[in-house]
Amino acid sequence: MNSNNSIMEETVAKKALRLLEPIPSENFIHGEFTNRKDKCCVIGHYQRLISDDPSDYSRSNCADETADSPLRISSKEFLKKKLKVFDDISTVNNDYNIFSYSKIMKKYSQKNRKRRVIACLKDMIKAGY
Repeated sequence: MNSNNSIMEETVAKKALRLLEPIPSENFIHGEFTNRKDKCCVIGHYQRLISDDPSDYSRSNCADETADSPLRISSKEFLKKKLKVFDDISTVNNDYNIFSYSKIMKKYSQKNRKRRVIACLKDMIKAGY
């Protein structure tokens, strides 16, 4: 199989893992899409890295406010099926949603934000997302 076919068959979670793994842990933030210079939340990094300009840390490039990102949609489906919660990977990143916090934090209890996100993505990949 050539690399073009591999990329075409890449799931959202596999793509997100490939894009997010190289980012240093300290560059993951919570509560906002981007700090507008070098840090983002999981959704902000994903949106930025799939954009036409991955070096653009502006809110308009990192946010998915006009349409949910594929990562948000896929992770929402996964977490609903797996944990019976109605949140997405941003809650794994942010760790403070009062309704889903306990279920998600029991499953993704790593203190490091990036490690929680990566663990969730790996679970999504195992489940076919």
